[in-house]
Amino acid sequence: MRKFAILLKKEIQGLITPQVILSVVIMVIVFVMLGGILKDQFAKMSEEAHDLRLAQLPSRPITTTGGLIAYLNEQGIPAFEEDDFSPRIFENPEAPPRVLVFPSDFVEHLLSPEGESPEITLYLSLRNTAGILQITRLVPPESFRTFLMEALRSVILTGGGGEQSPLLERYLEPARLREKVVYNGRIAAVSPDVLIGYLINQNTILVLLLFMVSLFGAQFVATSIATEKESKTLETLLSLPVPRSYIAISKMAAAGIMALLMVVIYLAGFTYYLDSFQGLQTSASAAQGSPDALSVTLALQHLGLVLPPWDELLRGLSYLLSLLNVLGIALILGLFAEDIRGVQVVVTPIMLVLLALYLLTLFLDVLSLPLLARLALYLFPFTHAFISTSLLLADDYLAVGLGLGYQTLTFVLIFLLTLRIFHTDRVLTLKLPRLKRR
Repeated sequence: MRKFAILLKKEIQGLITPQVILSVVIMVIVFVMLGGILKDQFAKMSEEAHDLRLAQLPSRPITTTGGLIAYLNEQGIPAFEEDDFSPRIFENPEAPPRVLVFPSDFVEHLLSPEGESPEITLYLSLRNTAGILQITRLVPPESFRTFLMEALRSVILTGGGGEQSPLLERYLEPARLREKVVYNGRIAAVSPDVLIGYLINQNTILVLLLFMVSLFGAQFVATSIATEKESKTLETLLSLPVPRSYIAISKMAAAGIMALLMVVIYLAGFTYYLDSFQGLQTSASAAQGSPDALSVTLALQHLGLVLPPWDELLRGLSYLLSLLNVLGIALILGLFAEDIRGVQVVVTPIMLVLLALYLLTLFLDVLSLPLLARLALYLFPFTHAFISTSLLLADDYLAVGLGLGYQTLTFVLIFLLTLRIFHTDRVLTLKLPRLKRR
């Protein structure tokens, strides 16, 4: 037992190196920073939901639609009559995210015990598709619907006179709310819940695929180069009459193909799982109850949220350049590993950067961040791939083109640096500086 304890202690000491400890500390710091950023965003969303409260009942009976609109505006709910509303108001960056539109005879029907409940149109502005938090804000909080119905019930109580019994049914269901989504000046009568689920599923699958391909590729290429260094195979390979540039390119290409193969197999079941919900979402959208309700597919096409083949090509090119940048950096970092156990240490920096950028672009609206924050994120070539879908959906081809140019430039620089290292003896002598243990 004592011998086993000695061996166990030896193995643990071999694994717990200063480099490993440093990488763990850095990972903790990154997660703490990400948690702080996301916590702040969730707090803002929570404040928006709790700010909706009925401050006071109408001070006088409301008998006209204009009076109701004035009352709602006083309570902080933007409202218009149909004749006064135009979707162009959403072109203003300061425009509210949601607007109620009433027919001119709404209050007349509201206070009438006969007929069906009158209908209100809720316009929901989809600013862009960058970040899950930005997308999910499209759905109004439940407190918004509660607030609206409370306001309408107060109108019934104050505008219906003393005879309340005929209005009892109308009081229980003052109005039917019909939701419409506005994006880039286009309108579609589709449930925001269904549309959001569809967008999140479609956007996250491709970004997750890129993220996992990058991680697997970095591991493959770094492990390959470290294994060859440890077994002296790389030294033999470099002595052969083969251009060293071929060696570097073949390693990056092989790592990319293997990573792509593994991720496609891994995500096949996941994609099938998500597709099973798509049929439910499409049918649910058509069953919204409004005569012009669109299926999710038609709504996406009408809103311009379906990328044409040219845009798909640009997105694929951005993903490819991002992956090539990752593999190039991983190849250089792999040269610093002296053996197979050092691979995890050398690839930790790029894995942490990829993870941080993936989470930030997944949850936050990068396009609306302060200029310095955006520039800091744009310095990493992987960011441009993660946000390429949002930029293409917004028809921001200038930003996409600049991103592709920057990704190409960084890859060329990384590739030239890799070739330079492979053409010198540093390819065999590079190693991490050893940290002294106290």
